[in-house]
Amino acid sequence: SMPHARKHFGKAELMGVDVSLESLDHARTRHGELADFLPLDGSTWPTQASALDAAYAMCVFHHVDESAHVRLLSDIRGRLKPGGMMMVYEHNPFNPLTVRVVNNCPFDANAKLIRASVMAQRCRDAGFRDVRVQYRVFFPGFLRVFRFAERLLAWLPLGGQYYVRGFA
Repeated sequence: SMPHARKHFGKAELMGVDVSLESLDHARTRHGELADFLPLDGSTWPTQASALDAAYAMCVFHHVDESAHVRLLSDIRGRLKPGGMMMVYEHNPFNPLTVRVVNNCPFDANAKLIRASVMAQRCRDAGFRDVRVQYRVFFPGFLRVFRFAERLLAWLPLGGQYYVRGFA
């Protein structure tokens, strides 16, 4: 996502944080000029990841034990400036095509998909305010001509993904 973030956020300081050193090495190789990529050891956040204006997690939480979700979300909230925005993107377990893809992806062998309402409540439990859910990715590539309508369908819990947005 870094090329897209750089395109839309120009001169912003961007960083990627992950527990997977292999993933960080891959990101540095592909996009090292766009952002800093920093390791997270599971409990200690890099000092650079503080006083953030915004944070997002893209399809991460379905790989994290659900007992750690609220703590991790609280950690993220604690890194944001007051009023900073957080977005969590996840696969939608109510979309049969998404479930099929996840069930057949070796990378997702341990995945446990999370309902949007559950993720939204976990965000509230972590202290985020004004938490909202929107659904996305309704039309696969061969139907991309209809993607203009996705904004109108954001309320419908059938999109392939959803995001939960909240503020610190």
